[in-house]
Amino acid sequence: MLPVKIAGLGCYLPQRRVTNRELEERLSLQPGWIERRTGIHERRYVTDESTVGMAAIAIERALAQAGHTVADIDLIIGASTGPQQAIPCTAALVQRALGAPDGGSVCFDLNATCLTFLFAL
Repeated sequence: MLPVKIAGLGCYLPQRRVTNRELEERLSLQPGWIERRTGIHERRYVTDESTVGMAAIAIERALAQAGHTVADIDLIIGASTGPQQAIPCTAALVQRALGAPDGGSVCFDLNATCLTFLFAL
């Protein structure tokens, strides 16, 4: 069996923050209602960002942390329950957004609803 490790992690959060206060006012809920029931303080809301753009930024951050470049990528798995479009797959669009040559990496998407991340891992 080949040894496997995670060499770098990258993430991206959409810029717009939606607070509980904003939602509670919009839904006519008592202050604190959402947090008491869910433990959630705020969430992020996508405005102008795209699935592909957010993925590309996260990958660039992971590559930088790992000391690698786009040229080192040989496989891209798109793991999203909200793909940008059906065809071509999100992974291929991410490959292009990263500036990697088309066909330079194997690209495919997985969608298993709530289990998508685990299946891709």
